Amino acid sequence: MTRLVLPGMVERSKGAILNISSASGIAPVPLLAIYSATKAFADFFSQCLHEEYKSKGIFVQVSGVCFNCVSLFLCGFHSNCCRLGNERKSHS
Repeated sequence: MTRLVLPGMVERSKGAILNISSASGIAPVPLLAIYSATKAFADFFSQCLHEEYKSKGIFVQVSGVCFNCVSLFLCGFHSNCCRLGNERKSHS
């Protein structure tokens, strides 16, 4: 998709690309090696494209989606993010 839209953006000197990633690209999840690797690729690909094309008026961002606490409990994984998230809510 990027290969299709980027030339037009360069021609117009204007554009934005938003790639979707996951927290699994930063902190791998057991049994999801390929998923984690593809999300890490999306992160670095976006960072590299941004550096290459920002001077041409094109901005590339990546949005990292995180697991929510319910998903972690259902899958049998638990981390401190749930506890910290609840602490933040209680202090607001």
